[in-house]
Amino acid sequence: MKEGLVAALFVALAALPLRAVLQRVPLRLFPLNQLVATFGFSLIVSWFAGFAAYVYSRDEGLPLDVADRRAAIAALAVGLGVSFFSAYRHRYLKGAILLASRLEDRDISERVAQALFTLLDHVQKKQPEIHTRLLLGSLPYLTAIGLRRPVERRLAALDIERLDRRERALRAQALATCRLHLGDLDGAEEAIREAPEELEPIIERWLSMSLSLIDAARGRSDAAIKRVNSIDTGSDPSLAATAKLVMAHALASRGDRKGAEGALRSLQAAAGDGALVHALHPEGPATPIARSLMRRKPN
Repeated sequence: MKEGLVAALFVALAALPLRAVLQRVPLRLFPLNQLVATFGFSLIVSWFAGFAAYVYSRDEGLPLDVADRRAAIAALAVGLGVSFFSAYRHRYLKGAILLASRLEDRDISERVAQALFTLLDHVQKKQPEIHTRLLLGSLPYLTAIGLRRPVERRLAALDIERLDRRERALRAQALATCRLHLGDLDGAEEAIREAPEELEPIIERWLSMSLSLIDAARGRSDAAIKRVNSIDTGSDPSLAATAKLVMAHALASRGDRKGAEGALRSLQAAAGDGALVHALHPEGPATPIARSLMRRKPN
């Protein structure tokens, strides 16, 4: 069944650009393993469809050329149909997940980020009801490579009246975190004020911790310490690390350099050497101490 095999190969090759177009992901950004998997899946489905049509046609006593032609038609119809619906279902979510995972590759992260922003812009126009979820889901990957400014702009541009309660809460948390890192304390406070009143406990703790960090960065040590001591960090290591950062700024603002340095060393021990960079964003009373520790050579 030569024609059927040719048709199956055509479907397998067509499945690659078809998926790229439907999911709004440039073909060159697909990892090799996904390209191979897409090609192989489409080839197998198409070939089996063509083979089944060929066997059925021969059982009916049809000539070889007719059976082969039927096999080709079946391979094309079934293969393209399955490839289309497989790529189309949750296509924007799949595209966003793929691009977000590729941001870890530093060699192509800039191109991937641009493709992800283009995808988000497209989704905002075509399916605004899922745009916010895709944006919020992409945030950890985008901020991990330092793209806080474009993320902050996109979060700020969201129409909070169109968001549900949970989306508004997550937006407030993410926007406050971005603005804190960018040094915009007033903007971070504004973002927190836009959060709904009833929050999930974990989000409420993070927003309260953000307020503690704002107070500490401004030198309001009493307010910062009082608030941070009321927060149950539980088993959340990130929350506990931020609490140490708050204490470092608060103690430094009181002139307790030794205590502030101890808090920063505790942060460093708990979260790694790179954790000290968080004392620089936003800048606060403990920032000079953190810079001094970062300049010291490890023993």
